[in-house]
Amino acid sequence: MAPGEKASSMVQAKSLGVAVSNTTKRGFFMAQSLIRFFATVFTLAAICVMATSSQTIVLFGFTIKAHYSNSSSMRFLFVSDAIVSASSLLSLIFVYHLRRSGSGSSTKNFFFLFLHDMVIMVLAISGCAAATAVGYIDFFWNKINFVHYIIRTTLV
Repeated sequence: MAPGEKASSMVQAKSLGVAVSNTTKRGFFMAQSLIRFFATVFTLAAICVMATSSQTIVLFGFTIKAHYSNSSSMRFLFVSDAIVSASSLLSLIFVYHLRRSGSGSSTKNFFFLFLHDMVIMVLAISGCAAATAVGYIDFFWNKINFVHYIIRTTLV
């Protein structure tokens, strides 16, 4: 091969100054697409479970129905999951467009994709933290009530 020729299976990344093979780029885009697809599917599954599930108990003759919309934290989790799912789907389309357009090696595009992913990750974590706080409060509230019940029954 002459010094001025490039190998057909290698692409020169100008911004990084290293040679990247087409199979490496294809594997990178496949991993990006697969992870984004799973994020979309799993958040859609979480939305479906949250929207369709409810629990009904009878307490002192009153029927109490628990649903995600009863708690503002759980509504926030529901909305944040919906936003994460839609954004993951849009970013999947964007990655597919980057792969097909040939401008996939542009550092600027990947930087904005990284920022998008970081914002979506913070939103998903904040939704999970809100739902965890509700569970944490409920766990210790029931524990305190149980201790008070034991104290009352042993004293009587």
